[in-house]
Amino acid sequence: MAIHFASLLDPSRLYQDRQWAICMFDDLIEFGGPASLQYQHLFLQPLVNALSDKHSEVRQAAAYGCGIMALKGGQIYEKHCAQLIQPLIASIERSDARSTEENSSATENSISAIAKILKYNSAGLNVHEFLPRFISWLPVWNDHEEVPYVYDYFCDLVEAQHPALQGDPSRIFQVA
Repeated sequence: MAIHFASLLDPSRLYQDRQWAICMFDDLIEFGGPASLQYQHLFLQPLVNALSDKHSEVRQAAAYGCGIMALKGGQIYEKHCAQLIQPLIASIERSDARSTEENSSATENSISAIAKILKYNSAGLNVHEFLPRFISWLPVWNDHEEVPYVYDYFCDLVEAQHPALQGDPSRIFQVA
């Protein structure tokens, strides 16, 4: 059945089809956990490509899947999570990233995905390298399902008195 969903990921399909197929693979990762990796040849590259899709709904679904890989995929997804960082950053730093509510939702899903990768599945990454950038993307407020993951990670950094948070205290209050 997964092969049928994979056919909907083709770039020539309607964006709604691509979004729906990505959501199906997101569920596979979320509820299948590490066992979902056996299907990565069907969804991983299309998921990465979808992070730069012109349709925010597709980007949002792809970013959600990236976060779920970090949260539910387990150690077996470490390498893949590390490879997702740069495409997620590109998605966050689009010129239209916050231009509409839909774009903001996609952007905040990408920020949340990075928070999940840095917190739950960061082996092989220099986490400290990404923290100043992560903090610069705050605050988030639009996607109520993803906001808790972002601020949970931010609170971890505050509680640990992480050096990335040192500097201008007014910036911390601006973020929080």
